[in-house]
Amino acid sequence: MSDTSYFHRTTRTQSDDATLSLSLFGNIVGTIPAEFANYAPGTASDTKQTAFTQELRLQNDNANARFNWIIGAFYQRSFVRDQYAGSDPQLLDVVNYGRRQAGDPEYASLADAYGVDLYQGRYSVFQRNTHRDRQAAIYAQADYEIVPRVKLTLGGRYTIANYKFEGFTAGPLYTTAGHTDSLGVTSRTFTPRAGVSFQADRNNLFYVSAAKGVRGPGISPPVGLTCAADAAAIGFDPLASQTLKPDSIWSYEAGAKNRLFGGKLAVDASAYHIDWNNVQTLFALPTCSIYAALNLGKAKIDGFDLSLAAKPIPALTLGASVAYTNARYTTAIPGPGGTTIRRAGEPFAVAPWSLQLNAELVEPVGSVDGYARADYSYNSHNSTPIDTNSPLVDPALPRPPATSQLDLRAGGRFKAGKADIDLSVFVNNVTDSQPVLGLYHDRRYRPGTAPAASARAPSA
Repeated sequence: MSDTSYFHRTTRTQSDDATLSLSLFGNIVGTIPAEFANYAPGTASDTKQTAFTQELRLQNDNANARFNWIIGAFYQRSFVRDQYAGSDPQLLDVVNYGRRQAGDPEYASLADAYGVDLYQGRYSVFQRNTHRDRQAAIYAQADYEIVPRVKLTLGGRYTIANYKFEGFTAGPLYTTAGHTDSLGVTSRTFTPRAGVSFQADRNNLFYVSAAKGVRGPGISPPVGLTCAADAAAIGFDPLASQTLKPDSIWSYEAGAKNRLFGGKLAVDASAYHIDWNNVQTLFALPTCSIYAALNLGKAKIDGFDLSLAAKPIPALTLGASVAYTNARYTTAIPGPGGTTIRRAGEPFAVAPWSLQLNAELVEPVGSVDGYARADYSYNSHNSTPIDTNSPLVDPALPRPPATSQLDLRAGGRFKAGKADIDLSVFVNNVTDSQPVLGLYHDRRYRPGTAPAASARAPSA
């Protein structure tokens, strides 16, 4: 079998940065001073993406054989170019406004403040980054029924990943008239997989498995001078690109798939444990709100999931699922001057508990199958106290809240010729739940202050 794909996309966005720039560089929040009534800085972002993927696969032609095998080869080549141009011709006026309010002397030029003037007389920041990623892999897997109904699975994948980054950065926010980074990293990894399954009968399957997974290397571009305080607290250069090492996981799972009472009840259950090394972590720096990526130690994830599907009568289908996830970092990361960047035990930003319930009633009306359906979902809140001493944490932003949503739908399904038609009316978020799903601040956080946080909530 051969599978070939090609992907191409270009995007362009334009942002209005007036309130952000006034807040960051002039300490202006709320009413805009009259002298900046026509202030119009903005950022144009352009991205081009292309990707080519080719996979070849060969396998035996009898799925019912005692021994089944598959071998294959994989190749992928991807290219991403990002250009980020922040135009802010009045930046010096904004900076000096903030200095006047603080009682400090004004700067005669941006070069006095940042070492360089606007790039091309216009841009406070200009970046053009290119990412080239090539991956080649070979893999194989074999399934063998060692005794009747007991199957052993062994497999492996060998991957060579090559990542190259070229970045051009200029402007006062990066204190450079033009700087080029050129970094490359190559990784070679083998990822095995093993499992045993027991098909007790046609309705009951039990299994255990273990597998290793690897994410390839990468590059984190510079974050700029406005992030100097964050970078110093964490211990990296804000004006230099950072190399990301590959991270890897070992996952272990045991589970069962059962069909009971003549198929009226289906039960799927599993429990798992994951060891994660060299975790590649993307996070917003708390002072400057710019995203950076670093390798941040080790982590463990433990959890289970249970799902039920019941059909007590032919017209009614009921479903329920519950999942628990305990995802946390397990190593403390030391920082400059004996500090701790991130404590051991810090949880991931995932809900510890999640619950889904659904019910659907179907009643034929002539040639139409009329139905009514309800879906409910719930995700819990992680109540672990925030580590306010960590330079990775903005103490003004709490952990995500618990969320819930109820959706209702009613309609009919019928055939029109060879087509299957489903017409329905629905109401999503019946209870008008409006949890605050995104919090951020417009001003830079400074230790000892409590910056105002802005909120975004989903519309009803």
